[in-house]
Amino acid sequence: MEKLGKLRVTLKEGGYSALLEFTIPELYPQQKAAVKLLEHNYNEVFAQIFMSHAENIMRRLWTGGVPGYEPGA
Repeated sequence: MEKLGKLRVTLKEGGYSALLEFTIPELYPQQKAAVKLLEHNYNEVFAQIFMSHAENIMRRLWTGGVPGYEPGA
């Protein structure tokens, strides 16, 4: 049995940063990949909005859709 696939990504812009962790389950694509916000220095309300959008994008991609945030989408 293999370990779960994990990818950590650090986002930085100006004085702000966020550490995200993406987890790909062993039964992917039957099970959806997940994203967690491990660390950040954002306002908590912004962080909640950011994660809501990130989870929505992950769900749309998992179901075969498109992210939906391209210019003109």
